[in-house]
Amino acid sequence: MPGINGIAAARHIGLRAHVVFVTAFDQYEVQAFAQGALDYLVKPVESARLADTVLRLQARINSAQPSANLDVLLQQLSAQLEKTISKAPNYLRWLRISVRTTLRLIAVDDIDYLRSDSKYTLIAWRGDAGQASEAVIRLPLKELLSQLDPEQFAQVHRSVVMNVRAISHVTRSDHETADIHLKNRKEVLPVSRSFMHLFRQM
Repeated sequence: MPGINGIAAARHIGLRAHVVFVTAFDQYEVQAFAQGALDYLVKPVESARLADTVLRLQARINSAQPSANLDVLLQQLSAQLEKTISKAPNYLRWLRISVRTTLRLIAVDDIDYLRSDSKYTLIAWRGDAGQASEAVIRLPLKELLSQLDPEQFAQVHRSVVMNVRAISHVTRSDHETADIHLKNRKEVLPVSRSFMHLFRQM
């Protein structure tokens, strides 16, 4: 699980749910039961063993007293979910681009890179059938960058922002800079010294 392991999750859940571990690791069994786990199944799980766990789970649920605070808990969970959704970043998903007399809607996922051109920005994307397309929009790169998902787009140069999914490979030079080669385009884009830390793992 990303960011947390099963033992920590069980500790966090506590008595609010019945926890059953299904795992390939047998060394955490004692810790799991210490955190209140109902059962601990080691893969590959046998059908009879799983059926036994289900029966134990049903018995515990049937013997539990109904909680008078269940409605309150559900309301709290609902309020927390709404708060989480409202705080989620609303990143740009589409760009409107005018090409001569045509207005096009470009999915941000299809963009390969963006390059600053003074107060304008050149957008390079994969068009219909994956062909390379380009257009210039009247919006500074800095303003666009603040609207893009940082998990998907990274600034690699003062004037270049890359869709990391479009990168084929990166070649380093002797001057603490590098070049980015794209999967579906011939352009080679620069990585300046200020942004080389993004590629230190190479």
